[in-house]
Amino acid sequence: DATFEDPALATNMLIHAAESLHLWRQETGDEGLFVQVNLTGRDLVQDEEVARLIETLRQGYDLPDGSLKVELTEQAALRDSSRALKTVKAIKAAGAALVLDDFGSGHSSFAWLADMPADAIKIDADLTRRVGDPRADHILETITLLARRLGMLATAEGVEDKAMVAKLRSLGFDYVQGFAFARPMDREAALRFLQDQD
Repeated sequence: DATFEDPALATNMLIHAAESLHLWRQETGDEGLFVQVNLTGRDLVQDEEVARLIETLRQGYDLPDGSLKVELTEQAALRDSSRALKTVKAIKAAGAALVLDDFGSGHSSFAWLADMPADAIKIDADLTRRVGDPRADHILETITLLARRLGMLATAEGVEDKAMVAKLRSLGFDYVQGFAFARPMDREAALRFLQDQD
């Protein structure tokens, strides 16, 4: 089993994600399914190794462009921003989508949005949980509007109450993520979950 100290963690996660996505797409017939995998700052200094792996997996499992999505936190990217940007561009050229994770936390900046050729952003759960507060709602709506103007999708993290979903949709979110829908599960349980959605 891989641990967080394991240098092969990203490789193992990408392989497992591609295998799982291939299975889920075959078994459900849902061509719109995708998976997201986190990369760390250490992964981003592997030059183009990650990009080569993504391209190999996409071709080997017949996965369309953008169905493998790589999540990147600003803190990871800023450790070596020039090298990270080079790797990110290689990852996108390999056919993966790029998601800026935990946006709205830490030192998230508009310069980051300008520099990274991202396809989507995930809004940090601490900000998402403030939905319903007028000031927070204005901020969330502004972020989703900016994302749309930049051609990006927006996901709200930390959604633990389904009653929040309609409000988040009205603020411009494309996706939500959280325990309101499911807890972490293995590949087979996830397949059953997806099949039950029909």
